[in-house]
Amino acid sequence: MRFQARNPPNPFRIEYNRIRLRIMPLGKTLKALRQKRGLNQKTLSLLSGVSQATISRIEIGRVRQLRSRALKSLADALNVSVDFLMGDNEVFASNLDAEVSYFIPKIKEGRFHQIADVLDPFAILEHGRFLYVNQAFADMVDFPQEELLAKNSIERIILPESRALVRHMIANNASEVCEILLMRRNGTRFPVEISSKNIAGNIHIGIVRDITARRYQQAVGRVQQAGLEIKTLGEMGKVVRIMADELEDTGLVFESLGINVIDEKADRLTIFTAYPESEGYQSTHNSLDLRHALDSQSTIRGLLSHWHRDKIWERETDEEPGRIPGMLVDVPFEQGTVRLGLPPDSPARNPELISFLLELSRPISSTLKQLQEIEILTQKLKRARDEIQGLHQNP
Repeated sequence: MRFQARNPPNPFRIEYNRIRLRIMPLGKTLKALRQKRGLNQKTLSLLSGVSQATISRIEIGRVRQLRSRALKSLADALNVSVDFLMGDNEVFASNLDAEVSYFIPKIKEGRFHQIADVLDPFAILEHGRFLYVNQAFADMVDFPQEELLAKNSIERIILPESRALVRHMIANNASEVCEILLMRRNGTRFPVEISSKNIAGNIHIGIVRDITARRYQQAVGRVQQAGLEIKTLGEMGKVVRIMADELEDTGLVFESLGINVIDEKADRLTIFTAYPESEGYQSTHNSLDLRHALDSQSTIRGLLSHWHRDKIWERETDEEPGRIPGMLVDVPFEQGTVRLGLPPDSPARNPELISFLLELSRPISSTLKQLQEIEILTQKLKRARDEIQGLHQNP
């Protein structure tokens, strides 16, 4: 009987087998990397262009080989090389089967995240739920990204009066830009400009821009224009009404807005106040004897004291009879103060809001100067007319 000698073991084959023991199946590797990036299958599909169904089949092991183009797209979306994705890798132990453990050094964040986080705020939505939000969007509304990906989170940041418009945009794949109101985590409301685009099925991307500064500029311009159209101090209430309407359009919740016109020479304090729709949408106009008010009302003494020192005066309104605790802010200008009444639990100091009130005070001051000049000119004309009449009566 003839015996055939067995081939000696090939050391290269042994080493090759050892390496193969370390190779992860494509499906497990893809799933581990996707989860590490915090992506779901739909989002990875959007980033790579590979269908969600294909990604699902890969991860459960039904697809073992892919076209090079699809592999390259998936690898690029996950910010790894094709070789790494195909098995020359080590991945995180928490994502592997219990019987095998591997180790991998920490890898860099995905290319998509690196780009997305330096772009303007945007979100990817499906059926009224966030699939993804970039860091700029999370910062804008002051929520962690993971909280925004939770169910019903969209209702926490889009105000009820704006939800119908957003639903209409999505349902009709509207491409026009719309303005809506959002809410930050601390409850403050602010206006944004949003544009939406359908990118796949029921998935939309919304690009959002905070337009608070633009709204403030528009408000200042409209108040200035309104001031140019009035001729007497008594008409200043119209300007205050417009000022309150503009402030309400920015999303700010407030109780009242007004101006205090202080005229020490004439011994008069004239108070104009306008209320938002939630407080009855009314306007008031009062004129007081300044000296008498100083003697009888401590708040008037405080107002005049801060105005003389050109100091912003913030105080709780429970100091004033008949008012529930809230906050009143008086911002001084040359002829008086702009006064804002805020509801309870409002921030004690809001630099952005104070800056806006200072901007509003400029056209108010300009209007009052114009009215004073008109009044002086009217008085001069009246005196001149009286003198002429006197000359005619006593030639």
